[in-house]
Amino acid sequence: MKLRDYSKNVQDINVLIKRWLGSLVNRRSLWSLLCILVVALTVHAGWVVCLSQRELEQQAEVQVESIAASSVPNELDDKIVHALNIVSPLAENLTMNRTGVS
Repeated sequence: MKLRDYSKNVQDINVLIKRWLGSLVNRRSLWSLLCILVVALTVHAGWVVCLSQRELEQQAEVQVESIAASSVPNELDDKIVHALNIVSPLAENLTMNRTGVS
């Protein structure tokens, strides 16, 4: 294809596009299409934000569960060991006889 033929084809296409956009009906179609596109993009963006928020909530729940699963038993163990350390010396000093503790 020669350069002149190519430029002629491009000019023809430009003329056709200008005629199409020049029509009132086609301008309305273009605006309608643009509005539909904007609405679709807005809905999609909202859906993505909502989905990412749900994922963050799920991640937070998993982190809280894992922290609770590891820290609560450790705290209970520490409290039991502390109580045992307090009670053990007292129990060693007590003696039992038939009438009770002396």
